[in-house]
Amino acid sequence: MGAALIYGLQRPDRTPAPEELITTDRRQPADGLRDLPGSYDAIPRLGPPLPGDLGGGILDAQQRGQPIAAPSLAPPTMDPAEQQRLAELEAARVSDLFFQTRPGTPASNGFQLPPAAPGGGMAATPETDPRQAFLTGPIDRRTVAPDRVQPPASPYLLQAGSVIPAALITGIRSDLPGQISAQVTQNVYDSP
Repeated sequence: MGAALIYGLQRPDRTPAPEELITTDRRQPADGLRDLPGSYDAIPRLGPPLPGDLGGGILDAQQRGQPIAAPSLAPPTMDPAEQQRLAELEAARVSDLFFQTRPGTPASNGFQLPPAAPGGGMAATPETDPRQAFLTGPIDRRTVAPDRVQPPASPYLLQAGSVIPAALITGIRSDLPGQISAQVTQNVYDSP
């Protein structure tokens, strides 16, 4: 039994090292990496940033000593419809929110009739235009609505806002999304 214990506790250095099937010492670099310069000194020197996509061609011409004129950038032209739309947006943005009478002008009720329709059309009169009839009609000074809230026909009528007694089955964790389960604790009836 002692011999088996000694044999089981011996180090396994008697076994030869396994031979590697794939060597990782001599890997071939990728084609893109092989074409890169070996150091930062071999990188071509660039000039200041230039506008447009002609950087390489302009740099070659500068290194050869040829003068290069900077391209002139014309402001973009805008069609008249777009200019009018932008002008209307700006006018709406800076306009006053409320109407007011200015000093030195006669006070009015802030209402003016629209101009007559071109082509000899008939202008709207208060009898035919409901908006004009509303504005010129008598002022309703009532502050209390004539309709009153009536009690429900049955105490067992379920409506919007009815409270149904229930007990939570799951806890409410406001930091976690998900549904909440509850169980109704009293009988609930609904009448037709």
